[in-house]
Amino acid sequence: MEDLLEGLRAAAETTRIRLLFVLSHGEFNVSELTQILGQSQPRVSRHLKLMAEAGLLARHKEGNWVLFRQNESGRTGGVSQIHCRTAARRGRCARA
Repeated sequence: MEDLLEGLRAAAETTRIRLLFVLSHGEFNVSELTQILGQSQPRVSRHLKLMAEAGLLARHKEGNWVLFRQNESGRTGGVSQIHCRTAARRGRCARA
């Protein structure tokens, strides 16, 4: 339960919620996320770091790029499941 609460606290900010929504559609690098969100690279990187440390995001390196995606397993995978269940009620999530 504490892990889920930690994940929810890490997501409790408008930019982070937007990041979770974007990352629910696939993997993206920081450069792509800065363009999508219209925010600076340091700001987006800081949010990604906090969310990855809380277990909300998974990251891996491909060549020179670091790609981020939602962490659907692990200690806070429940956050993605909550989002998906809520979206499924509105017919917007295929993973429910």
